[in-house]
Amino acid sequence: SRMVGFCSCKANPDVQASKVIDKELKKTHDIEDEQVKLLLLGAGEAGKSTIFKQMKIIHQEGYSEGEKMKYRNTVWGFVVNCVQEAIEACEQLGLPFDDMAPLAEGFRKMNPMEPLTPHTGRKLAELWACDAMKQMMKRTSEVQLPDNIAYFMDDITRVTAVGYMPGEQDILRTRVRTTGIVE
Repeated sequence: SRMVGFCSCKANPDVQASKVIDKELKKTHDIEDEQVKLLLLGAGEAGKSTIFKQMKIIHQEGYSEGEKMKYRNTVWGFVVNCVQEAIEACEQLGLPFDDMAPLAEGFRKMNPMEPLTPHTGRKLAELWACDAMKQMMKRTSEVQLPDNIAYFMDDITRVTAVGYMPGEQDILRTRVRTTGIVE
């Protein structure tokens, strides 16, 4: 006699769920295998974040208009911080502001989160052109200043113009203190 077997067992739902999970894990693993992970260690202001910015520009088609707009406030804050540090450096070196003292005092108290305007840019240019600032820049080995202060201050009219959009160089030269993990 011939026996025909019929299996009435249903697929185990746990096995099915396990297969779905395994498939997702393999997919995630394959994606992660394609990613390059880089760990940069170093002292503050050594350039770790700048390397990440450069990698984005070189390998990820740079910054979108939206990302550049977000950096605008960062650039402005950096400029204000630079000016405040320059004012402090002039004082450390005993360089008087003379008739520019009220302007210097106003910028010393300025909130770095405040947007910069063309009017503010003209005042910054006046302060930057004063004798105290010129003398201080000749003595930068005696004080600690942000590396890119001259880059921004020499072009302050552009940075404070209506509709200012930071370029890649502006983004690269802006110093922002970073802590933790950047992805």
